[in-house]
Amino acid sequence: MEKRPKIKIHYSIYEIIIELISIIAIFINIYLLLKYYKLLPNVIPKHFNDAGIPNGYGNKSSIFVLAGISFIMYIFLTILNKFPHVYNYLKPITEENAEYQYRCARQLIIMIKAEFMIIFTYIEWNNIKVALEKSSSLGTWFLPIVLIVIFGTLLIYIRKCLK
Repeated sequence: MEKRPKIKIHYSIYEIIIELISIIAIFINIYLLLKYYKLLPNVIPKHFNDAGIPNGYGNKSSIFVLAGISFIMYIFLTILNKFPHVYNYLKPITEENAEYQYRCARQLIIMIKAEFMIIFTYIEWNNIKVALEKSSSLGTWFLPIVLIVIFGTLLIYIRKCLK
């Protein structure tokens, strides 16, 4: 790997707002777990098929798995964001373009992190609703929307970073 400049780039207001959205999603997830855990039946859905219908069940303590994955992913992506010089880029990184490319890559990671925190919180909320028989599925539109959002974000940032 070529020697890339290590530069400190300050967070923009946009990046701070998106980070706050991620943190709020995590707190909502924790709140939902604390509020509804005692109300959950002993067996709850833990897996949904591509149509959003539950097709796997487990002990109610399995609801903590998704929250745990969400939190670990948040920590990992936050740490990864501190080292933009180690990412793979579509263009060679030079002194002239390093700040722009690093900022673009960091914004992508921040946005993907926020999207995943919101998605995991939504899944947790719907998992609770299904377990409490207030809903029957995630919805048939869930998977297509998630794919459009994630891949749409990737395409937008790839295009932006190629400029």
